[in-house]
Amino acid sequence: MRPGISIVVPLYEAEDRVVALHSELSATRATLPPFELLLVDDGSRDATWPRIVELAAADPAVVGVRLARNVGQTGALCAGFTLARGEVVVLMDDDLDTGPAELTRFVDAVRAGAEFASGRRMGTRSPVRHLGSRLYNARLRRWGLPFHDAGCGTNALTRDLATRIAAEGWGVRQHRFKPRVAQLTDRIVEVPFQVRPTSGSHHNVRTLAASWLDVELTFGSLTPGRWMLAAVVAPLVAAATLGRRALRTRRRRGPSAVGAAVLTGGGLAALDLLLLRQRADRRDAQRPPFEVAQVVGGADAGS
Repeated sequence: MRPGISIVVPLYEAEDRVVALHSELSATRATLPPFELLLVDDGSRDATWPRIVELAAADPAVVGVRLARNVGQTGALCAGFTLARGEVVVLMDDDLDTGPAELTRFVDAVRAGAEFASGRRMGTRSPVRHLGSRLYNARLRRWGLPFHDAGCGTNALTRDLATRIAAEGWGVRQHRFKPRVAQLTDRIVEVPFQVRPTSGSHHNVRTLAASWLDVELTFGSLTPGRWMLAAVVAPLVAAATLGRRALRTRRRRGPSAVGAAVLTGGGLAALDLLLLRQRADRRDAQRPPFEVAQVVGGADAGS
């Protein structure tokens, strides 16, 4: 029998979380439509996959998907999309910042006519993460995108839209995901929910900044040439000017020298981010977004 919904969870180095995730979802099974749980192991090197195999052997609702290599969260989601059989596909992170009982609201939103139900986290978060999220989402809304929390991993969508997204390949990499969704459909609603406290972010400052730049260059009005001029060339030229002034006045620790050091660091960091994006694009163009190495469990996993 085809499940009513498919819950797709990308997992990486999650041996200490996957059993708790399954337990919580199982405890709320009565409140959800019949579901299949696709646990996608994104090339983990720890015991994540053996844990998934054990869960799939014990619970026929679990489908374990093992990827041949690590491709990132969005690539793992797309792998799950290709195997999902439910009419509604629900996405959630493995850190359980979303209580499983909240998922019914996402399913109801899609069944009411939305193609994509986007989570909006409410509650206390660390000031740094909250500020970065607000700035990023404010930028997206200036482009007309309907998201107040584009980084939220809890979402739901129709199986048809999930299939179209999976066909995009690396075009939906990382933070490109929701902006690309908004290009594929205008039937988007936001579902606010109370977030649980989590241990921390999966991203560091460098990867978040690179992702922000990637979205700016892909969906915004910024072009690589203009960005290079504004973020790399101008700071380095200003740094050289201040550096010469510091050398002329022999005040190597004065304001001019400090300003030159700061601008040089900023220009080089910006160049690093741009090169990081270009390397990722070249690498991704040479390989498929994901490669499924093994599927276990589920009614049709072996067929």
